[in-house]
Amino acid sequence: MRLDYKGMKEFIEQKGYKQSAIAEKVGISSMKLSQILNGNRKCEAGEYADICKELNVPYEKFIKEG
Repeated sequence: MRLDYKGMKEFIEQKGYKQSAIAEKVGISSMKLSQILNGNRKCEAGEYADICKELNVPYEKFIKEG
């Protein structure tokens, strides 16, 4: 299993959410969230759970098989 960073980024953009606001609510820097969404940094399990909670989506939403 792996995270669909591109799908997460597209979801955030489609909903019109600001990355900086999500990062602040999750408790990470905007730069860190940007790196995660661009696939340049691994997303820790706790961060992923917090991001999903903030986006109001199930944890499975951005998980891909393979």
